Amino acid sequence: MTHLNELYLILNKSLKWNKSHLKCFALIMLVIILKQTCNLSSASKALPIKCLPQSFYRRMQRFFAGQYFDYRQISQLIFNMFSFDQV
Repeated sequence: MTHLNELYLILNKSLKWNKSHLKCFALIMLVIILKQTCNLSSASKALPIKCLPQSFYRRMQRFFAGQYFDYRQISQLIFNMFSFDQV
């Protein structure tokens, strides 16, 4: 779970979301990287947490349905993570 915690800390610095949204987003990113797919149904089965795949799949659906993405914040996050000079 250290990768999840590190990713959470990185996201917390750049995104001004509440804790539960940040944790969910960090889990989604980690699972997509580990499973190497954007298929949420398939990704939900590769979780590093104790949870039913169906439960996390529904959680991801609720997250994407209700979360507003500020693309400026996300672009700054990507540029900072990969040490690009300009946004």
